[in-house]
Amino acid sequence: MSFQKALERHLQAIQAHDVETFLETVAQDGSLTVILPNGNLLDNYDEIAELHQEWFADPEWQMTTELVNMRESKEMATA
Repeated sequence: MSFQKALERHLQAIQAHDVETFLETVAQDGSLTVILPNGNLLDNYDEIAELHQEWFADPEWQMTTELVNMRESKEMATA
């Protein structure tokens, strides 16, 4: 799957509160780090999954995303 397709799938999962699809789009090998607004750092997949399961279960939240920049090379990609 291309990076652009994976990114689209990731962002659509956020909009739909689809935690299963969302978690399929994030690294499960320990290479993912999440820094929360309060400064707490999560670098364990299970902790990250638990946070998002609770977050996505809340019907009151919503997030608007806007792709402002995307760069892709053979070695990595960012958006």
